[in-house]
Amino acid sequence: MSSEARMFSISDTIIKEIDRFRLRLKKSLLFAYIFKIDKSTKEVVPDGEIMQIESVEEIADELSETQPRYILVSYPTKTTDGRLSTPLFMVYWRPTSSPHDLSMIYASAKVWFQDQAQVHKVLEVREIEDITTDAVEEFLH
Repeated sequence: MSSEARMFSISDTIIKEIDRFRLRLKKSLLFAYIFKIDKSTKEVVPDGEIMQIESVEEIADELSETQPRYILVSYPTKTTDGRLSTPLFMVYWRPTSSPHDLSMIYASAKVWFQDQAQVHKVLEVREIEDITTDAVEEFLH
């Protein structure tokens, strides 16, 4: 067992919710699911409900400019041959104005949470204005 596994936790219920998020049927819609770390217990918990959104820019409206977050995003896009693809990726929101101790907690848990959520691609963002559709399109392609 790694030291990260002992330091951080996530409930089986949340893992099941993440699995349902990944496997949901409406793959042609854009969804986001925001997570935070409870500083005192080191437990990763949702920061609200799963959101169906119209654009990536709506995610920025939900974020604090001082609090890091992990955001799972299900992003419908077309492949070069015209097929619908819905990659699941994570946005690691790491604002420059975040308190140092909080930034360290999120940095320490990032790879562990990626593994728990079974996400392979991570877009790290430090400025709120960088959470854009163009940035996601460039990241995914």
